[in-house]
Amino acid sequence: MTKNKCFRKTTYLGPIIVLFLGLLVLTSPLQGAAEITHAQQPPIDIPQPGIPFEIPSDGTPVSLVPGEELILETPAGVTISLIVGKGVNISVIESTDLPAEAGTLPEEAYGIGLYLTIELTDSEVQVEATLSLPYDPATLPEGVAAEQLYFAFYNASTEEWQGVPSWVDTTNNVVYADTTHFSTWTILGTDQGPPIDIPQPGKPFEVPGNGSAVSLIPGENLILETPSGVSINLTVGESVSISINETTINPTGDLPANARSVGKYLQIEFNETDVEVEATISMPYTDGDLPPGVAEGQLYFAFYNASTGEWQGVPSWVDTTTNVVYANTTHFSTWTVLGEIESTEPTSPTTTLQQSFLWLDDDVRDGFLALATIFTLVLAVVAIINRRQK
Repeated sequence: MTKNKCFRKTTYLGPIIVLFLGLLVLTSPLQGAAEITHAQQPPIDIPQPGIPFEIPSDGTPVSLVPGEELILETPAGVTISLIVGKGVNISVIESTDLPAEAGTLPEEAYGIGLYLTIELTDSEVQVEATLSLPYDPATLPEGVAAEQLYFAFYNASTEEWQGVPSWVDTTNNVVYADTTHFSTWTILGTDQGPPIDIPQPGKPFEVPGNGSAVSLIPGENLILETPSGVSINLTVGESVSISINETTINPTGDLPANARSVGKYLQIEFNETDVEVEATISMPYTDGDLPPGVAEGQLYFAFYNASTGEWQGVPSWVDTTTNVVYANTTHFSTWTVLGEIESTEPTSPTTTLQQSFLWLDDDVRDGFLALATIFTLVLAVVAIINRRQK
């Protein structure tokens, strides 16, 4: 009996040991494979669309996803919002010292002491970017106001620093600028104002009337004034340029037969299509500008509709005290102020009757005029019969 019991224990123990060893053999390769797989596919940290990404400032390259809006932030607080046309790498080097290859700053300008060298692995790649750089008002050079700060880049071709249109948020102490290329950048200040003037929020800005482009700050209320006194109060949804060409000659199709222009035409264009804009246009006039037969109360704005090839009037209002015509619009084209010519032909009784009921609904007016005509004919017949009876 004892031998049989021992034999049974040994019989049970053997398979258990074999099973245990087998499990060890089977699990070890799986663990190794898992570790190898993990080692071959490490997580890759790259900027994701719409999510701020902290980019190293020591020149370490970072891969960019093409066609997406990416937001890069440096340790110093610089933000680069950009879209690239194809997959490339970008590198950023921040320095408080002027790079040796960046020449010397303009004599009349003061630097704030931070320089950005931004490079793409492909210098020909299409890029649209907005740079923003915070500043400390307490550290501005003496005589330089925050409103006089502007972005500038080093132009290696001319070996000079070149300013670009910039705008300053004096509430949050940030300077902004748009660009389509990268180089070495910084913020400069001058006691004479920035070299490139652009419209500032809420301040009238005289825009050339010869078609020269002017950069616009998005999301701000801007006031543009032309040499002839036309005012355009507008807000755009994105950073664009606007050009205005003033002329006294109609540059488009014929005006409506019963309308005359005050003699001013505005060709207003953006450098991009489908721009979201809300604008109010105002055009002053003098009594001498009024065409013959046009009363000032009949003036209205109209634009040339290139799709229909016709001039199209828009709701307008006239301030006859200050002699200004106003209209709102959400698009730009060629604009002018028109006035309808008052008819000089003698009016017939029917015409006078029709004009007397213009305020009625069309169907009601037509029915009323028909009844009035029938009533008039009946009276005429009755009159004829009365005469014959007499």
